[in-house]
Amino acid sequence: MLFWRTTLYYYQPNDIYLMHKPIYILDVRPVEKRITYVGWLGYGNVGDEALFEVDKKVFNRYELLPSLERPVSRITIFGGGTLLPHWGLTILPNKYNYVYGVGVRNPIFWGNPHPFLIDLAKRFSFRYIGVRDKTSQEILRKWGIHSEVIGDPCLLLESKSNIKKKENLIALNVGTAGGELWGHNEDQISKETVNLCKFLKEKHAYYPILIPFSKNDIDYTKRISELANVDIFENWQNIEEIVNFISSCHVLIGEKLHSIVLSASTYTPFISLEYRPKCRAFSELMGFSKYTIRTDEMSSGRVIKLLDELIVNWDRMRSKLIENVETYRKKLREAATKIMWDIRSLPDDKWSAPSLLQNRMRSIFYGADVYLFNHANSVWRAWYTIPIRRPVECCCSLIGSKFM
Repeated sequence: MLFWRTTLYYYQPNDIYLMHKPIYILDVRPVEKRITYVGWLGYGNVGDEALFEVDKKVFNRYELLPSLERPVSRITIFGGGTLLPHWGLTILPNKYNYVYGVGVRNPIFWGNPHPFLIDLAKRFSFRYIGVRDKTSQEILRKWGIHSEVIGDPCLLLESKSNIKKKENLIALNVGTAGGELWGHNEDQISKETVNLCKFLKEKHAYYPILIPFSKNDIDYTKRISELANVDIFENWQNIEEIVNFISSCHVLIGEKLHSIVLSASTYTPFISLEYRPKCRAFSELMGFSKYTIRTDEMSSGRVIKLLDELIVNWDRMRSKLIENVETYRKKLREAATKIMWDIRSLPDDKWSAPSLLQNRMRSIFYGADVYLFNHANSVWRAWYTIPIRRPVECCCSLIGSKFM
């Protein structure tokens, strides 16, 4: 039977996700199996919400359900975002765990993680790890964890095919990061962005439009809009509308990671305002490291200089972008296929949720370590220096595994 599917799931007329290709489906079953999904949801962040929407469609044979308290089955998928290794303090290891397009915190910015956090990541015994970029892969390799680079799942997003780019239209994203950015000076970024907007309008005859990527960005973006007299893209919470709008732009200048990811997904050349290393890691993956500038080095003049160079090389850079996006779309599809085939091979107990007792026992054995780390760090550091700790931990892990 031949169906129009979007790579790994059925095509719907208004669906913007992934590329539309006809493939043969050997068996069609209704969604009836549940998988625990791990992601940063419910905080009004466009990137994380988009990741969840993409993942639901990629794995549409199953129902993905966010659940931090109790797994809905014995399968968990870490579905995008920068989740490793610190989310091990929040999520209990499930019996069968997978990673799809996740990033790893870079020690260059965040500092070296405590060895306990690395141990927690290993306790998940991930059956497959597909990471967002090469930097994440290298960090995991140093920790003794194998992974594959598959790209960010939001690269699978697509705009409507009939959208034409407007040569004078530039999408511009900046926002707050709670002070956790290169230079730790968001006021300076705001000031330079105002100057950049004015320069784009008055000297280059461009029409910049500000796009928030989080509800926390709204006040920050409004201040820039008022000072620079530029418009804000109001329908920023609608993923389809954002994708279509970025597709209509000639260039995107973006600070938040998923502003440049969505730009790439629409084949729109971009300049990355690197507020954390993950932005540069993605730019390198797309071949755009030359058009990346750290926020502690940003000035309106330097951004304009990069923009002028990008405009000169626009056709060549767009061709490179298309080639790299297609490469990682293929890797993302292949990774999803691997995960789904592996899930099919698992024992039938995979769909049964742990009982309340099992979940409680798992919480006790796993949570004791986390409690020590959070509330008695000096004790925990001392524990890490005792040679006998390994046999004791192995014993506790063996007991705890009985309740998986």
